[in-house]
Amino acid sequence: MSTTNAIANRSGGALQQQPTEGQKLAAYLESDVMKKKLAMALPKHMSPERMIRMVLTAAARTPLLLKCDFNSIWLSLLTASQLGLEINGRDAHLVPFNSKKGYQCQLIPDYKGLIQLAYRSGVVRSIDAKAVYEMDDFEYELGSNSRLYHKPSDCDDPGNLTHAWAMVRLQNGGEKFVVLNSRDIKRHMASSKSASGEDSIWRKHPEAMWCKSAIKELAKWMPQTAELLQFNKAIEQDNSADCATIDVIPSKTTQVVKKEYVAPIIEEIEPPFNPPTAEEIQQAEAPRQREPGDDDDEPQEDAGANIEVGLESPDGRAGKEYDADMERDIAVRDYLEQIGQAVERNDKKALGDIKVRYVADGVVNFHAASMKTLNAAVADAMKKIGGTP
Repeated sequence: MSTTNAIANRSGGALQQQPTEGQKLAAYLESDVMKKKLAMALPKHMSPERMIRMVLTAAARTPLLLKCDFNSIWLSLLTASQLGLEINGRDAHLVPFNSKKGYQCQLIPDYKGLIQLAYRSGVVRSIDAKAVYEMDDFEYELGSNSRLYHKPSDCDDPGNLTHAWAMVRLQNGGEKFVVLNSRDIKRHMASSKSASGEDSIWRKHPEAMWCKSAIKELAKWMPQTAELLQFNKAIEQDNSADCATIDVIPSKTTQVVKKEYVAPIIEEIEPPFNPPTAEEIQQAEAPRQREPGDDDDEPQEDAGANIEVGLESPDGRAGKEYDADMERDIAVRDYLEQIGQAVERNDKKALGDIKVRYVADGVVNFHAASMKTLNAAVADAMKKIGGTP
């Protein structure tokens, strides 16, 4: 009798379907041992359950993650927890890479996540990064009379990308900016293993990658203080993940490049994944009882079915529009949850930090209704605990 697609459940004589990879991953991450280790690494404002939900949502949106070695997913989750970065598609991403040893998961910080860590340090007064197009009005000068001027073009076709810049102003009055031209960007691309291939993030989101390269260059000039430790660690993680030695399986469009691997700093490494027991499988398959404070965006097995670019949502919106709306809605719910947690802790400083983050978050701050909702929530929260964010 074949056991490929089903396993016998002798209690009742029925056949039970073999657990899916998504259920195996859920059983693996939601075990008490994993949650305990995760809680030890997380900042106080983040919960293990929330981080695990984000990983499962990412796996639903990117099915290749379910082919990754579960240890690599766990290490990426642990690293994100240590850095205080949420794996929400804005602050950080889980990226599957194919190798001769099978798929491996890597944590890739987003440039928006780097900016949030910089603000969270308390050392940075403001930090920004922008990409420059051919039709933009852009001038800069280095030296004793250094200056930077950038007025983006309103043209429908602004031309090709030409430069990227990043600027930081510190609380002590210090100020620094860097400018990268196309030659500099090419050097960054040459050291990135994610730059090759048709589905490269450099092809899909060039503007974001140019901005990220500028921030990473700016980080070399920022003070190496204890307050900026998490920011600098996130830069190191991005460098180690994106420049690791991966024996990429050759294809017609992929060039094999060997690079020196620098391992990210991890406190503990879990033993190899053991398949879940029958009891764990039953628990993973059983309907989950909702608890107070749960989000409405629990990951489902086919949650990413309509998130492909070019598909339509149930209400007829095009794929890109639907994707953007969904990303914004998830972001707003995330911030509302953080506001509620800050009220429970009676933490005024956390409320102020949350407001700084969502004002800087491009996903939210271009949508008036979202900003109005979050501003009202912060104002209401401050009334409950007193003070002004």
